[in-house]
Amino acid sequence: MSIDAGQARAALLKKLEEISRRHGAISKHLRGEDGRLGADFEDRVSFTEGDEVLEAADDAGRTDVFAIRGALDRLDGGTYGTCVKCEGTIAAGRLVILPEAALCTACAGA
Repeated sequence: MSIDAGQARAALLKKLEEISRRHGAISKHLRGEDGRLGADFEDRVSFTEGDEVLEAADDAGRTDVFAIRGALDRLDGGTYGTCVKCEGTIAAGRLVILPEAALCTACAGA
């Protein structure tokens, strides 16, 4: 089974769009633009306690964006599907599940 570059690009761009949408919603929430500042005090405290979790999710999203952009660069450079560590082939099944994968399963587990 081989990976189709067009399908890989579409999957990567879809993930990038989802992360961007989630980042926008998190940013809006953290700036209080979602109406939470009009809530009563107890609700505002509850919302604020959840901010740390949202900030961590947003940080993870930034890491994912970096990995996705790297994969798009590898697609453009003709090295998509090649492990950046050992230069072996990344299994097509791994790329279907994790299209931004930069490492083969052996190197990812090491």
